[in-house]
Amino acid sequence: MKNSILNEFKEGVPTQQGTVRCLEKGVAMPALLTNWKNFCEGTAEFDKSHFLALFHQDYDEEALAQLLRFFDRSDQLIKRISRFRAAWHRRRKRETLLSEIEACALAMKDLVEKSVAFEAFGERDLMALTNRVTPIVTGSVADFEQAAQADWPNREKQVVLGDYFDEKWSVHGPIMDALLEAFYGAANSYDLQWYLGAPLMDTTVDFEHFLRLWEAGYDTALTEVHLLLIRVSD
Repeated sequence: MKNSILNEFKEGVPTQQGTVRCLEKGVAMPALLTNWKNFCEGTAEFDKSHFLALFHQDYDEEALAQLLRFFDRSDQLIKRISRFRAAWHRRRKRETLLSEIEACALAMKDLVEKSVAFEAFGERDLMALTNRVTPIVTGSVADFEQAAQADWPNREKQVVLGDYFDEKWSVHGPIMDALLEAFYGAANSYDLQWYLGAPLMDTTVDFEHFLRLWEAGYDTALTEVHLLLIRVSD
């Protein structure tokens, strides 16, 4: 299957064997791969949202090399995409990869790593929260959702992080915008977009902490008192 998909990507010729339907977009994957090739080569125009489902399936390294040959550091991008897809499968299996103590420690490491954004933008209140919150695992979906959707501090944290990391991309243009859209669409997460795109970013932030949390089924939300964690099912 993977080889037939790669051949279609190279040749742009769909075959019944290689057709993989992407339910989210309603587009046959070979057609999407051909569209990506033509878009990157400048022979076709698409809105970046057209490629949201580009990484909704597994590719071998050769296929990924074809997909990403338009970018510098493609070897590092390939490693991250492969790592993400392995994490995606583990999350779906609901494997117990972390104890609650380990998950809390990772969540704090992730928050501290990303707090460089708060410092850079003079966000003293968010810095103060980073220094005082206690990580805790909750079993209440309602409590977690309330925290996750609150304008302060959780959404404000994400806005500040988004503004900060948007300034760190070392590549710009329509192809890069489309790649970032595809990275976001891989799991509907900006945190994972940053993880996947880190080789093209001017930052030393370690996004692996968040990926390990996500892989183990955890999501996080910041409150005035706690860094809430919840183990969810997709």
